[in-house]
Amino acid sequence: MALLVQCVSVSVPARPPQLTIPHFGIMQKGWDGLGKIPDPGDLLAKFQDPMALALAPVRRFLEIVEAFLAVKNCIFAIPDSIMRLSPSPIFDCLEGLVEVLAKLLGWIPPLSYIWLALDIFDYCILLIDEILLFFTRLDNKLTEYTEAMSLATLIGDLELIAIVDCGISEVRPSMVTALDMLKFIQMISDVLVEVFLRLIPTEEMQKAARDYAAAGAHISAAREAMATGQSVLPEYPGMVVEAITQNPLVPVPPLGALLGVMNISRNAMVLLYNILAPMVGSSERRTSRELPTYNNF
Repeated sequence: MALLVQCVSVSVPARPPQLTIPHFGIMQKGWDGLGKIPDPGDLLAKFQDPMALALAPVRRFLEIVEAFLAVKNCIFAIPDSIMRLSPSPIFDCLEGLVEVLAKLLGWIPPLSYIWLALDIFDYCILLIDEILLFFTRLDNKLTEYTEAMSLATLIGDLELIAIVDCGISEVRPSMVTALDMLKFIQMISDVLVEVFLRLIPTEEMQKAARDYAAAGAHISAAREAMATGQSVLPEYPGMVVEAITQNPLVPVPPLGALLGVMNISRNAMVLLYNILAPMVGSSERRTSRELPTYNNF
């Protein structure tokens, strides 16, 4: 039987995206290479970051236009309210006007720094979430490594034992690197928390600031202990951690206190975010979360 060969024609890809920026020019995305047919989806995704940067000033202009439209709506709402003998059109337009004006006032210090703080706090929340998810992946890898080591030891496979040893040796440096990311952003967020604590000395803000400061100090100490190869991490005052039985192959000490403190720091950031967001007219809120469970940490 003859082999049937059928060629699938390759279409010419769409040209890379471009964006015309007022008073700036045309920003274009180039091809990624010469020896391959580019994927249009990849080109569009890679274009998003520079496009967001270029559109930052345009977004401010659109917020001004939005404010003018809100004022216009209120002007038209007055005769509409008179004709309907109901104040509801005015109330509806005022609600939108207040929200838009709060955005415009957010350009002016000190409100502009509140927007900066919200973005940094939001970044920290997402970063801790990603680190905890990263630890989950490491936890799953360690489970696979310990199972593979048991099998390799049972059958006497020296090559597999060496491979597993190499994989396990990467766990501790990976954790130290992840904690370094938190340390990098901590310097800026520390200053912001202190500033807003002086400006808004409410009991809720004070509690969030205390929780955040204590958690940050513990994370820094745990990072140093992890980097220097210590077998025990510092304890967190007042935190009761359930003891776990670790496999001897796990290259890090129990992380119960560290993981719990990271979640405390995250939830403190959530509280700070939710306190500051209404001050600049933001209706977005962040939610607290429970700590994931781990088998090896």
